[in-house]
Amino acid sequence: MNYTFKLSRRLARLKHATMIAASIFTLSCAADDGTHGPGSIPSYQGGTVNAGDEDTGGEVAGEYRATGRKRKRGRPTRWNGVADTTGVTIAAIAQIVLSPVGISLAPGSSQQFRAEGKSEDGATVPVTARYTATGGTISSAGGYTAGQTPGTFRVIATDSASGKADTAAVTITPPPQHIPSFTRPFSDQSPWNSPISAYQSASYRRTDAFANFIPAMSTWATSLWVGMWQAKPTDPLVTLYYNLDAWGNVASGKWKRSGNSPEVEAEIRRGMDQRWDGHQANMYSTTIAGGFALPPTFHARTSNYWSLQARVPAGALPPPDVDGYMAVFQPNGWALEMIAPIRLSNGDLVTLFAGYTDPTGLGTGEAGGRRASMLPNYGGLLRKGELASGHITHALTVGVGPDALAKAVKWPALTMDRNPTDYTGTLPMGSFLSIPATVDVNALGLETAEGRTLAKAAQEYGMYVVDRTGPRYFLILNETNASDVPAAWNAPLDRDLRRMLSQLHVTTLGPRM
Repeated sequence: MNYTFKLSRRLARLKHATMIAASIFTLSCAADDGTHGPGSIPSYQGGTVNAGDEDTGGEVAGEYRATGRKRKRGRPTRWNGVADTTGVTIAAIAQIVLSPVGISLAPGSSQQFRAEGKSEDGATVPVTARYTATGGTISSAGGYTAGQTPGTFRVIATDSASGKADTAAVTITPPPQHIPSFTRPFSDQSPWNSPISAYQSASYRRTDAFANFIPAMSTWATSLWVGMWQAKPTDPLVTLYYNLDAWGNVASGKWKRSGNSPEVEAEIRRGMDQRWDGHQANMYSTTIAGGFALPPTFHARTSNYWSLQARVPAGALPPPDVDGYMAVFQPNGWALEMIAPIRLSNGDLVTLFAGYTDPTGLGTGEAGGRRASMLPNYGGLLRKGELASGHITHALTVGVGPDALAKAVKWPALTMDRNPTDYTGTLPMGSFLSIPATVDVNALGLETAEGRTLAKAAQEYGMYVVDRTGPRYFLILNETNASDVPAAWNAPLDRDLRRMLSQLHVTTLGPRM
């Protein structure tokens, strides 16, 4: 029986050297009656052919031939003389092309890179590349993961056979910048907005400062909370006044923060002026235990920005407690902070002290805020909706009893109460507390969603001691409008707060990363 024989190949061009993706040769042996017989390729000049008739390429570019012959039945090493020949071109690599050419990535994100060869006539030739990179890591298959440092970096693909290479630029972009706002004031660098993971180190020390303390939300105690408002340009323009008795006469019950009778309001007016006795900072704050002294640098009342008039919404009333803290964010970007304000019937405000702080800054004691620590009174407050959301992305602010406080100050606080005679504890004003990272918050037996949210915030962002409250109290401070904070004490959340309090450690942070 006569046979016709044809050899064909599926790839016309091969790269030189051994890094070729296999080129497949196919033998077709057809008899006169249409049946087929076995064949093989015993001869190939350009490289080697394996048992599957796959070519692995040769080392030198050029033109070569592959010859296939018909095997005799039952005798695979013998040939019957029927043969065919095909040409093979091993193309030289002219260049390596790496893609994508140039990209921008966020820190920690990934991108797949691919390399291919090009011959002198522009044909695509597959290659196996060796990848290297800066600014991140890259796998042997070209998978690049960006590092955390912003900048412009390189990915390089090198052909191991020819040594030719190509480079792609990678720009690692800075993370999106937080724009300080009414709902989340201060910069990304602020201690209020910095998670503990942003610092190079954190060391923890157990404390018994809160033994037998009562944990509570400031809403429950109606103490140290803050009335917060965002004023619009169309809100009433009110005038600010000073009255030395604005704190004491409310504490005694003689006056109220709002809604005073005409007779009481007349008495308030008789004692008010706009001089503030010349004070440039809180007259109730001091850096020393035995007297009155101010820090060397701080934002004074009349420095940078000061005005006796401010925009205040008509319905903005001070909290009814003795401190009555208020913060009204102005349309010009400053925040009007007040302690012991009294809203008069015409809308004007009479205060023990007032000043403007910068809600885009660091929010430290240098801001010259109204707390005894000179920290802004709105720093770290639990804001409306945060408990309900299940996630708090800032440090919390707490007030503690004098029996936990030492007659000392620690940054970010600059001062303490002017009369710290009842300070008998071990914690300086400004101390930082947190739950160590090694504690499994989910294993604390917390019963409420609110308790779990607060505990996670205490572990991820921590808490700053900013003010003094009544003896044996530990208050987590919130704004008055935080309607998702339970309005009254409840037993399950009380138990959760006590569990959280037992896990708090005094925490020392290293430098920021």
